[in-house]
Amino acid sequence: KNFKVKTRDLDSVQVHPTGFLNPKSLGSTSVFLAPEALRACGGILIAPTTGKRFANELMPRDKLSAAIFTHGQPLSEWAKTHLESEDAMSQYPEVKSQSGKKQMTVAAMVLSEKAIEMFGEPSARFYEKVGVLKQYESIEEAADALKFPREALRQEYLNYAESKDGTADHLGKTFFPNAESYESTKNVWAGWITPTLHYCMGGISFSPKGELLAEDGHPIPGLYGAGEVVGGVHGRNRLVGNSLLECVVFGCISAESALSYVYGEGASSCASATTTTTTSSSTPGSTMKENKGENEVNMQHC
Repeated sequence: KNFKVKTRDLDSVQVHPTGFLNPKSLGSTSVFLAPEALRACGGILIAPTTGKRFANELMPRDKLSAAIFTHGQPLSEWAKTHLESEDAMSQYPEVKSQSGKKQMTVAAMVLSEKAIEMFGEPSARFYEKVGVLKQYESIEEAADALKFPREALRQEYLNYAESKDGTADHLGKTFFPNAESYESTKNVWAGWITPTLHYCMGGISFSPKGELLAEDGHPIPGLYGAGEVVGGVHGRNRLVGNSLLECVVFGCISAESALSYVYGEGASSCASATTTTTTSSSTPGSTMKENKGENEVNMQHC
């Protein structure tokens, strides 16, 4: 704000369709991600009110999130059914205060034993330990815990087992990882998920050299940026995996530009440069100043 930087695409925010909901910490402002790998290994999504699948689990993030908002259950309604008592619900004012279309929306993710094996059981056990994923002895036990109609969930499980790759089902899905493993209704894994804020495509406008731009469009001397702080790299919706790629590519470009600014054009190699720094504080958020050359660069500790 003090530099009066130019911004762009601040309305472009990516929502990840599956963040794990922990029933014991509903007031948390962050959640564990339920990664795409869970669905890529065969995880299916179930609507809380029907016990049935409602979407192609491998759709793009924005479309799957929209499907969850449509077919999932509002958190305030879900809490009335799934928290142990009204007293328990009163512990979560965040839940009671939510209403209308802006509240969190909940659905279930269910996985077969083979899907978990492919995903990695040690990782699944971690999620189990923190309380967001649980293993059940049978589909019936899972249905009871999730408060789904037993027969509805069992039939949905078995229907999925009959799916064949290359043949679209009623939801338009044509690839069914580990579908045959759903013939067994033993050792079922399940957890609650909710769409969650994941990435901001917008940010500060910057030049191809990583220079942050002022409101008039001109570079601000000595101020550089890369990663999620800047905007314009991904357009309206980021592709999976491109976040780290952006950080590496533009991080190096910005670093080389900063080196050139401080030491001159001859010192623009990340690998060969050496610097001497002085810090005003070692605490997070402190400002580090480099002033070995003619110019001075301000950098913020993460």
